[in-house]
Amino acid sequence: MRTYAAIALLCSVMAFSSGCATYVHPERAAVPVAYRGSVDGVMLFLDILFTAGLGLFLDFAHGTIYLPSEKYFGPGARAGPPAPDR
Repeated sequence: MRTYAAIALLCSVMAFSSGCATYVHPERAAVPVAYRGSVDGVMLFLDILFTAGLGLFLDFAHGTIYLPSEKYFGPGARAGPPAPDR
């Protein structure tokens, strides 16, 4: 029984001390402030749902909750890693 309580406590601490966007989109932390766009609604919803809003502080502090603006990638560019050459 103690093992389950310890695992539950560890999972709770991890969930409340981190934001969803920090795990899902760590590459957004490197986007300069001038190139940040609007807030990602899906990540905002997941932060509120899973971390009771506490993860928002971390996501806003790291900047991972913001979508990169079009100025950062260029018009029509695909956000994400480049496709491998074949």
